[in-house]
Amino acid sequence: MKPLHDIVVIRRSPPEERSEGGIYLAWDADFKEDIGVVHACGPGKVSPKGVLIPISVKKGQKVLFSTNGHQITRVHGEEFVVLREPSIIAVIDNSKREKQ
Repeated sequence: MKPLHDIVVIRRSPPEERSEGGIYLAWDADFKEDIGVVHACGPGKVSPKGVLIPISVKKGQKVLFSTNGHQITRVHGEEFVVLREPSIIAVIDNSKREKQ
């Protein structure tokens, strides 16, 4: 799948089964996490002056995205979230924070 313009395709992360302390977490089957990994992204948006503004996220980055304005689609049996780049709220850093 190759998105166009400023479209980003995200593979949702599965819900966490355990907390960082090792406690098993209960989860609701209907709940879907708003966190996922960028699977593919388009080249960017073209400004009114014809300049390409590249997308600021890259394939493989873990992101938090808005629950509004996205589309769910299935490709080869796998579910993806398709949205425009402005619907991405944050990039999540996977490194552990050091205790102070």
